[in-house]
Amino acid sequence: MSSTLYLLLFLRDVLALTLLMSGVAKLIDSAGFMRALTTYQVFPVWIIHPLTRTVPLIELGLAIWLLTGLIPQLSALAITIILAAFTAVIARNLTRGVRFSCGCFGSDNVPATWLTVWRNLVLLAMGGYLLFYPESTLPSINSYDGMMMLLTAAAVLGAIFVGFSWHRLSEMHSPRVVFTDATGERAQIVEVQQ
Repeated sequence: MSSTLYLLLFLRDVLALTLLMSGVAKLIDSAGFMRALTTYQVFPVWIIHPLTRTVPLIELGLAIWLLTGLIPQLSALAITIILAAFTAVIARNLTRGVRFSCGCFGSDNVPATWLTVWRNLVLLAMGGYLLFYPESTLPSINSYDGMMMLLTAAAVLGAIFVGFSWHRLSEMHSPRVVFTDATGERAQIVEVQQ
């Protein structure tokens, strides 16, 4: 198998596993995802609940389509559109100075930052690359090469997840004092020196 094909399999698997993790997390913490969608301040109230239910299912379906090799280019197109829309909304709010939760992995306590935008742009580039590659040359996870690349992608994403989790836990356990104004919209976090 060529190095280009290994790269494509790796990109496909990273994208698919990211969608699987995101979809499962949003299903598990649907209340947190609903609160996060509300903090985006762009969706009408009436659509928040349907989005909370459908976005995770769409993510899971697209991930399965990618991993099994079923209509991979249509999956890549849908992923690219979804990522572009959410990335645009996140960037718009960050530019306006709105503090809001990402909700990317279900939880409503992770603030969106420019790092979130860059991560989404990398995923968007992966989806775009897969979109323009001939689908007939990508093996499914039923092949040995496909399974090995899936395991490699899972290991890489697992390591990244552990690193971010460790970072988040260390932040959560550092002493802080949070100040909010009367509306509760703005918060100032002050680190407490020990």
